[in-house]
Amino acid sequence: MTQAESRSSKLTHLTLISAAHVREAADDLTAFPERRSHSRMYGVNVGTDWFTPRDLLRAASVRAGLSVSEALLGQYEKAWRRRLDELGFPIQPRSIGSPRFLDGDETADNSLLRPLARPDRTQAKDIYAAADDWARGAAMPKYGSNSRYFVWIARRVDGYLEPFPPKAIIGLASLHSGQRPLRPKDFSFVIGGPWHSRLVELGFEVRSTKDPMPAAPYGVPCHGGAKSGCAQPRPEPCRWEDWTQSTVGVGPPPSLFEDLLAIHGGRCQVTGLAARPLLCAVPIQTMTTCACDVSSRVDAWLLLSANVAVLYRSGHLAFRCNGEVWMSEEVRKVRMRLGIKLGTRIAVSNAQRALLEQHYHQAIANCNTKIVERKSKRTDDDRPYADS
Repeated sequence: MTQAESRSSKLTHLTLISAAHVREAADDLTAFPERRSHSRMYGVNVGTDWFTPRDLLRAASVRAGLSVSEALLGQYEKAWRRRLDELGFPIQPRSIGSPRFLDGDETADNSLLRPLARPDRTQAKDIYAAADDWARGAAMPKYGSNSRYFVWIARRVDGYLEPFPPKAIIGLASLHSGQRPLRPKDFSFVIGGPWHSRLVELGFEVRSTKDPMPAAPYGVPCHGGAKSGCAQPRPEPCRWEDWTQSTVGVGPPPSLFEDLLAIHGGRCQVTGLAARPLLCAVPIQTMTTCACDVSSRVDAWLLLSANVAVLYRSGHLAFRCNGEVWMSEEVRKVRMRLGIKLGTRIAVSNAQRALLEQHYHQAIANCNTKIVERKSKRTDDDRPYADS
């Protein structure tokens, strides 16, 4: 028998072992602990206990009616590890992750530790809870936002999609799934991998950070809809007149920004947002009803909404005649959160060039005026009280 035929024969034998046989083998090993060996490094988690792959192979082969001699166990081990992974029993390091006890008692036996988080046991509600945690800044240690990919999640009832680093979301989701929490070094996120496949299976889209924001399909449950069981409501577009008034004069007509979107296929080149979510200004309307003055400062919440049109009208964002973006000092400090890169350009037609140039000079003048006012105010505050 050739080596390939021998390998094929082993795989054929192991495919006869099902997940039920593995669970029965685990019960047998639990009932007869003298048949078990122990490994402190790696093991297979079945239920609430850990077993070595070779012990499970020995017991499961008996349950399946196979005859695997003790001398040949080592030859079957590599194929058996792959078979265990196919059955949903991956081999895991036993010393990683933060222990979480079933009964909340920290003095409980180690056999009561929850298993390490797995993709098939992570649900959509855990992903939504992780997104809420990340939005509040409750990130796990060493879970940075640096990532080549974004997972787009609609946390709000209006279906507004927001980008999140996928590895951080998976790590935070493991805290809510009732499993053993994952640390950054416990797993990797790759396109086509098990965690990416699970996110796609749950309905979350993963894109490169360079790709534009996906359009939220209507009727797809979002965060609010997933809780109540209802479908995602269709957002109503906001009228241009309802938005924040410009601080640099009357500002451009509504058609300008819509034309800029049309040039790029309905997507803004600065943020990648599609026209409909960009023109749906629900957070902006909330901001304008607050006591704070949007025209005098850039609020963090306003920035996170990434509504370029409002920043444009308020004079915090402008475009030169060649299409290059200009940002105020406030926006420049947080441009990475907005996804705006220095040197970003947009396509500008001849009809729009003069209007953009006029708006740009007005924004510069308005910015310089604010700088002079701040310097004057600091000078007045530092003046001695002799005048009084």
